[in-house]
Amino acid sequence: MTYQPPGSEQQPPPQPQPYAPPPYYAPVSPPASGASIAALVCGIISILVGWIPIVGVIGLFTAIAALITGIIGAQRPNGRAMAIIGLICGALVIVLWIIGVVIVIIAAASHTAAIGNT
Repeated sequence: MTYQPPGSEQQPPPQPQPYAPPPYYAPVSPPASGASIAALVCGIISILVGWIPIVGVIGLFTAIAALITGIIGAQRPNGRAMAIIGLICGALVIVLWIIGVVIVIIAAASHTAAIGNT
């Protein structure tokens, strides 16, 4: 037996932990509805294509589709923000189309009036 000074008793080795605590996972939100995603995609396409002169008709149709799918998607709980953004994009393109058509009609009417007066 060896000499040990007082207060330096040998400590027993630490006991191993039985299991590590389970890792924390963030809660997964439910996926967005298909109508919300469709509204957002159609709204973005209508903004990108709606201002091109001949191809802009495709932008008008996608804007109408964005309005319809945006209204459907906004009524569902998942993906409401995407549906509203698509709805706004579609409405914006339709309003700009109406303003453009009115400007073209006024310009055509003033042009024909100017031709008729000469």
